[in-house]
Amino acid sequence: ETFVGGLSHQGRQGIFAMAVNQAMPGRKTLTGRKSWFFSDSRILCLGSDITCDEAGYPTQTTLCQKCLPRNDKGELTPTPVDGADLTGLPGDQALDEAKPHWFLDVQQTGYFVPAGQRLSVARKHQMSREYANARDTEGDFLTAWIDHGKAPAGAGYEYLLSVGATPEVMRELAAKPPYRVMQRDQAAHIVWDVPGRRWECALFAPQELTAHTVGADALPVKAVDRACLIMAEAVRDGQLALSVADPDLNLDKGVNQPRPLHVTLRGSWRLQQATATVCAWSLPQGGESIRIVSASATDTVLEIVCEHGASYGLKLVRQ
Repeated sequence: ETFVGGLSHQGRQGIFAMAVNQAMPGRKTLTGRKSWFFSDSRILCLGSDITCDEAGYPTQTTLCQKCLPRNDKGELTPTPVDGADLTGLPGDQALDEAKPHWFLDVQQTGYFVPAGQRLSVARKHQMSREYANARDTEGDFLTAWIDHGKAPAGAGYEYLLSVGATPEVMRELAAKPPYRVMQRDQAAHIVWDVPGRRWECALFAPQELTAHTVGADALPVKAVDRACLIMAEAVRDGQLALSVADPDLNLDKGVNQPRPLHVTLRGSWRLQQATATVCAWSLPQGGESIRIVSASATDTVLEIVCEHGASYGLKLVRQ
């Protein structure tokens, strides 16, 4: 089982998701669901259903592993953690699981980790092998990870990256996270983006979706008949902007085979505009691959003939 791929939404947002089924040494297996939600300079990282039958070593999610630079005086760059500088080497902090935390790496990427997770931040001298495994290397490194323990069953994680962050930015994010995780399980990772008023969905299987709501805003997607990625902006003035992708290239002898995906929306909708893009390039006649199969007062069924891992952008009007 492998599900991996991405979706772009209006050039500034996107989703990447993966279903993990990885063989481990000793005939052990690591499985789980992972997703990344991109919004401007932020990346929300989610994991669920992390299961591993390796009982001799802990299963961990690595947040970062960065070489520590030195300034003109030969001093190592400090690591801001919850507003205080971690400067020691070696230095290792297992942070309080009952509290949320934030820190900055050497490239000014900020990490916000909500409470309820076993987060450690360490600064140590590291001995390792270079990328081609041809020689030994060593250096001073900042490393951070979430510990899921030995032989976890159904473990998960949640953390937010902020690119080019400052301590002030991280304090604001920790005080008022700009997202809400609505669902995080084996079937789906569903997020509400607060500033964008946008639903973001990594759907790992065919399913009927829970009717999530945030205030007056309701998730407009009711069902899908295959795994897919969907972004849906909150309905404004009877209009809905939707982005959909099937990340499975469905290869036959190395050649992509188009395959229909059916998305059921809540309510009655009329398709106004449709486009398709692969990376930054428009897919010729891609919009012609989208049609409304049926529409009633309660449901509208869309058919999208997906190919090349394209992202399909739809604008719909309520009928």
